[in-house]
Amino acid sequence: IRAQAQAAWQNAIVSIGVAWIGDMSDGVPDMNCTAAVLAAKGALNAAYGYEANKDSDPPVLFKPTWTVEPDTFRPTYAGALSYFIGHECSDMDAVSTDNGFAFGYTALKPGPDRDDKKNWLGWEKAHFHSMKFLEGGAFCHAGVAQGKLTLTSRWRDANGDPVIGTVDKTFTYMPNPDPDDIPLLVVHHSSSEVPQVPP
Repeated sequence: IRAQAQAAWQNAIVSIGVAWIGDMSDGVPDMNCTAAVLAAKGALNAAYGYEANKDSDPPVLFKPTWTVEPDTFRPTYAGALSYFIGHECSDMDAVSTDNGFAFGYTALKPGPDRDDKKNWLGWEKAHFHSMKFLEGGAFCHAGVAQGKLTLTSRWRDANGDPVIGTVDKTFTYMPNPDPDDIPLLVVHHSSSEVPQVPP
């Protein structure tokens, strides 16, 4: 079950980017917001407990990696959607500082390359690793996972190399109302490690 849940999330972050770039028949991303919205909503519905846990307020505690006050936390479905596909693509209440994490723009350093949406090519690969789990005993009703997610950009630099970055994740899952489906996220905390400064 844990492998299926994490594989679903990995595949979702990649598939949203694929929907955004399309077939790139002219060598640049299609920037297809309609397809990105459908992919992102499908991912949120399948992996998060916004609907299944709707009687709780909030239903999900979500702290994305790259957010700023006053929208650091995303307890609503609309806020999560905005984070993954950006304010320009979202068809719900969106956060103006969101550009769409699933589009891979954070792989680019701030500046002209990041500002040019033709370079927003999504993530080619997402991989969870070094994960630890709490599932038994007091946690038998909800799984807790903590570890790392490494992302590989589809964008390549002048040397043809992708950008590879790692963030730290903490997840809490609730049982899915459909017992044959994956457990649903009700806590998602993501952070980027601060580089070690030599003494």
